[in-house]
Amino acid sequence: MEIPAQCFDTCTSLERVTFPSKLGSIKRCAFFNCNFKTIEVPNINGDIEESAFSFCEKLMCVSIKGAIKTIGTKCFMCCKSLKQINIPNTVSELGCRCFMLCISLSSITLSSSLKNLPNNCFAECFELNKINIPNEVICVGKGCFKYCYSLKNVILSTNIQELGDQAFYQCRKLKTIRIPSSVKYIRNECFRYCKNLEIGIPNTVNSVGNKSFDKCKYVEIQKKNKNSDCLIV
Repeated sequence: MEIPAQCFDTCTSLERVTFPSKLGSIKRCAFFNCNFKTIEVPNINGDIEESAFSFCEKLMCVSIKGAIKTIGTKCFMCCKSLKQINIPNTVSELGCRCFMLCISLSSITLSSSLKNLPNNCFAECFELNKINIPNEVICVGKGCFKYCYSLKNVILSTNIQELGDQAFYQCRKLKTIRIPSSVKYIRNECFRYCKNLEIGIPNTVNSVGNKSFDKCKYVEIQKKNKNSDCLIV
């Protein structure tokens, strides 16, 4: 069984959903703009597609179990009451803007199977205060944590290679972050306006984009070995 696209789109009186014990996919916009407060998916073997639960502004608690691989673009976008979520370790892909504007989201546990964190995935999650990026992640996308004003603690994966444009733009409470030696590229405005940030750039970084550390409190650039590639700033 699957939930068809737009099946319950804007059913604003819908306050409770009971899913079957076995479920395929939840299709695009299936529960867009509904008013339930909790979701418990006991055993899903397909994907949760684009905007499936976006603009469910009263949604506070989500539990997802099963062999789910993908949580689609804008899936939980603008779920303004959502406070925490655990993404199952079977999930290998998150869509762009997946949790954008979840303004109450303070805690999230990411899947250990993720390879990338996509563009604007957690942008404008104003209450998010910490994030532990799993070891398999190699890229943090453009604007991924942009405007996460409460973000204080970030642990980057030891395999990460690229921090995208504006990835941590205006994370005003971020004070320290350790850039692992695996990082090769820090893109434009990555940490711009992180006004309390003290950070060191390891000599393994090959390229730093325009205004990447503009308005940061303190930045230390380690010198390149004469036999290594040059650091471009």
